[in-house]
Amino acid sequence: MAEPFVPGHATGNPFLDHIGVLLEERSPGYARYRIPVVEEVRGGVAGSLHGGAVCTLVDIAAIGAVASMLQPDERMAGTAEISVSFLRPATGHTVYAEARLLKKGRTLAVCDVDVTNDAGKLVAKGRVGYALRPAALLRPEEHGGDPTVD
Repeated sequence: MAEPFVPGHATGNPFLDHIGVLLEERSPGYARYRIPVVEEVRGGVAGSLHGGAVCTLVDIAAIGAVASMLQPDERMAGTAEISVSFLRPATGHTVYAEARLLKKGRTLAVCDVDVTNDAGKLVAKGRVGYALRPAALLRPEEHGGDPTVD
C-alpha cells in the first residue's frame, strides 16, 4: 500500500528534507517534486543545480510515481537502474521533476522523468527502473527483524 504523501510538505526522508525536496502533486502513476536552487545544492555550470541533486530529484519522483501504484502485497525494493541525460544547466529558482510510470511488472517498474526549470525548459531527461518485491519475500533485516512489520 502506498505511503501517504501530502503536497507541499517534506518527504520524511532526512536527506531529501535537508536539500529542500518537496512533493507538489501525486496521482496514480504520476508524481511531481521540486527542489529550490539554493547555494547548498548548486555546483553545476554557471551556478546551476548540481548534477547529483538532479539525479536525486529524478529518483525520488520515480519512487513517488511507482509507490502510487503499489498493491497491498507489494513492496519497494530499491532503484535498479537510473539514467539521466543532462540537456542544459538547471538554472532558475526552482527545478521540477515529473515522473510517469511507463510499465509496472511483477518485479520491475519503469518510469520516464522530465526535469524542467521554472521557465518550463527541459533541462534533463531521466529513465528509472525500480525493483519491486512481494511482501511475503521480505527478509527479517528489511523489517527490523519484526515479522509483524511489512
